[in-house]
Amino acid sequence: MSNQTHLRNKMEYCFRKLYRMLVILFVLGSLGLVVLLKGQQQEEIKVTLNTRTSMMTSKCPLVTVGKLHCKLASSRSNNVASNKAKKQKNTSVNKKKAMKKKAVKKNVVTGKKLSVSKKEYEILLRIVEAETTGGDVTSKLMVANVVLNRVKHPKFPNTIEKVVFQKNQFSPTIDGRYYSVSITKETKEGVKRALDGEDQSQGALFFSARDKADPDCMKWFDQNLKRLFEYGGHEYFTFP
Repeated sequence: MSNQTHLRNKMEYCFRKLYRMLVILFVLGSLGLVVLLKGQQQEEIKVTLNTRTSMMTSKCPLVTVGKLHCKLASSRSNNVASNKAKKQKNTSVNKKKAMKKKAVKKNVVTGKKLSVSKKEYEILLRIVEAETTGGDVTSKLMVANVVLNRVKHPKFPNTIEKVVFQKNQFSPTIDGRYYSVSITKETKEGVKRALDGEDQSQGALFFSARDKADPDCMKWFDQNLKRLFEYGGHEYFTFP
């Protein structure tokens, strides 16, 4: 009986030891599997990050986040090209303005100084102001030139008053603008220079703002007169 008990105890001991070993092996196997899976996951994440970085780099030569710089070569080249085009455009516009001013200055004619009555001086101021409201001194000088050129020309009346109020000649005397204007210092300067003999109109006897004029009137201008130049929104003409 004691031998059987001893044998049974020994077998139970062996089973318990075997059971522990199996448990230990199972735990170690589980840990190994976890480590393996974790390593694979990190590798997949690394591959994914590398793929995203490659895609980003292909779109932009050097695109990174945080403290690194984003070097957009294509964007910079586009900006350079755009700035170059703007610079060329501005240079072209400035050249045209300079040529225009040079041409106007070249056509300056200095004649005899004119003396007019206070009434006619006021009439000349008003018609120039009404026709060139908001314009520069040169525009005002040229309109005054046209009025004075007509006074000297045999086909027009021989006084400023008669020239300005000649029927259907100056629209401000028809629509009433002539009577409501406020004379500016630019108008006074332009008129003074005209009365002092300065003529930048090339002897013009007519002027008109094409975009505001009656089409039939402009058609008559184009067919019967000689176009001289355009300045300040007005085209200037004379007889052929």
